[in-house]
Amino acid sequence: MLRKMLSLRIGSKLIAAFLLIGIAPFAVIGLVALDRSSEALHKQAFGQLESVRGIKKVQISKFFDERRGDLGVLTDMVGAFRREAFNKLIAVREIKKTAIERYFQTINDQVLTLSEDRMVIEAMRNFRDYEASFQTENGIDEAELKRMRQELRGYYANQFGVEYANQNGGTKPDVDSMMAALSDNAVALQYQYIQANANPLGEKHVLDRGADASQYSAYHGKVHPVIRTYLEKFGYYDIFMIDAKTGRIVYSVFKELDFNTSLLTGPWSKTNFADAFRQAAALTQANDVVLVDFAQYMPSYDSPASFIASPIMDGGEMLGVLIFQMPLERISEVMSERAGLGETGETYLVGPDQLMRSNSYLDPKHHTVVASFKDPEKGKVETKGSVAALKGKSGAEIIIDYNGNPVLSAYTPIKIGGLTWGLLAEIDVAEAFVPRVAGRKSDFYADYIKKYGYYDLFLMNPDGYVFYTVTHEADYQTNMLDGKYASSGLGKVTQTALAEKKFGFADFAPYAPSNGDPAAFIAEPVVNKGEVELVVALQLSLEAINHVMQQREGMGETGETYLVGPDNLMRSDSYLDPKNHSVKASFADPGKGSVESDAAQAALSGKTGADIVIDYNGNPVLSA
Repeated sequence: MLRKMLSLRIGSKLIAAFLLIGIAPFAVIGLVALDRSSEALHKQAFGQLESVRGIKKVQISKFFDERRGDLGVLTDMVGAFRREAFNKLIAVREIKKTAIERYFQTINDQVLTLSEDRMVIEAMRNFRDYEASFQTENGIDEAELKRMRQELRGYYANQFGVEYANQNGGTKPDVDSMMAALSDNAVALQYQYIQANANPLGEKHVLDRGADASQYSAYHGKVHPVIRTYLEKFGYYDIFMIDAKTGRIVYSVFKELDFNTSLLTGPWSKTNFADAFRQAAALTQANDVVLVDFAQYMPSYDSPASFIASPIMDGGEMLGVLIFQMPLERISEVMSERAGLGETGETYLVGPDQLMRSNSYLDPKHHTVVASFKDPEKGKVETKGSVAALKGKSGAEIIIDYNGNPVLSAYTPIKIGGLTWGLLAEIDVAEAFVPRVAGRKSDFYADYIKKYGYYDLFLMNPDGYVFYTVTHEADYQTNMLDGKYASSGLGKVTQTALAEKKFGFADFAPYAPSNGDPAAFIAEPVVNKGEVELVVALQLSLEAINHVMQQREGMGETGETYLVGPDNLMRSDSYLDPKNHSVKASFADPGKGSVESDAAQAALSGKTGADIVIDYNGNPVLSA
């Protein structure tokens, strides 16, 4: 080549030299231009990527700010719903308490007034005297008495026995022991007013007087219609007059098996009826009253019976005791009035034995007064509210009721005579705290999470009990402080909200109740006067986060934006590798789904930048 150049003529050499000198600058200029063009494209690409990064950062920050704002507004609403619901329930409780106290005061006044009535005082004296001579006046000898006893036994075994069995699951009464405890005079009077009474079982009180010629029956015909009318007007189960010395029931309206037996020595001497008599007979003042609590009473087919008693005195002389057998229906009528109780509300009374003192509206099978006494295991009420009320405390909180359901419960003790019962007004939390949307089957919170893009909504007691969720997954009715999900994200954020009394966030982590899928939570307490009343929590929807991160403006064919957590796992789904790098997949298999690129590590250490890195798929990429 050199030889060829040297062999050229001088003119050709000059031309070649000039061409070389002329082209060189252009080449240099071209190379410089190419370098500058590449740098500009590089800057443009990174600038565009940083712009997208900035937009996504703002959008995600705004997303979480909005979620926190949503929760703040929601917490205020739930707090308002709660206060309104409890205020209504407390008002119902106090109305019922006043009504029951007035009812028992009325009964107290009635038994006092009737025991002091001159007709009753005379009737007590006359029935006592005439009852003692009934057998003699009617000339009843031993043979006649034997016949009466035999026929009366047939009534005990058949009419009474059949009805008793009907009301007690087929159990038959011990007729022989009851008959053996009857005195001859009791047999004679019961025969006349029960066995020989043509009126059917349950209507023996219709008979004004026996068919015999005794003074007792003649006097009974005068007094009985008056007292019977009194009983019917005020709704008592029965009214009795009992001789103070012998304890003998010389008069009753309904003429059940206790008629003319002795409450001191007879078959019913160990009953609460006998207790009422003994306590009243020991009183020294005519205006004193004794009330004994409900207990099963055999002559009334083992239905629960309560008695109120007052002494019958003539001057300073104790003649006897007037006793009313309390009506179950009247008490339940007061308690079952349903104003302000919606569909699931009820008010009821509980005694110190944890059995019902009024009939339940929600469980008439096991929680009526009769049913609870006949099957205490199924009919008792041993809830947080009933226990507190029976200890003399008043309050209102969310508890688990006797049916195992979370309810708002407003409870208080009620003192009647010497008794203390618990009065409870309750309503299901789903009805009280969760307003129904007009014209829809769904409730307010179900519509709320659908409208604002949440997976679930939770309401929790200060003790951590989850009393409401929209989805009713396995976390419903568990405890986030000490239950099986206490260590979950929801458990931790609930504990934080309770401890710090402020907003809390729990990062994505597998959550067992949601099929083990990753879940994130935000929670905030409802605080009133420095005390946490409940906690509201929201389970975030992954779809809502993906909706922000997977918008693809400016991303071309191979671009994507995604979020990575401090565990190097995905917090939004990958566009390029949905198989291994979705949020769900990365938590399920961290070995394949983690992102440990230089860019990810720099971002998680708090740095912001842009560079060419090797991505999670092993490809070189521009990364901001």
